[in-house]
Amino acid sequence: QIIGGMTIYKDIELKACLERAGFHEVQIHKKKKWLCVTARK
Repeated sequence: QIIGGMTIYKDIELKACLERAGFHEVQIHKKKKWLCVTARK
């Protein structure tokens, strides 16, 4: 179920946003419908 006003991003979109914000070593971990993104500032 999607929550009203909530935006769902794809993994590559999140990675790009983090990199633009100055993060590096962005790692994306996927499992079924779950997504975990870690990064260093």
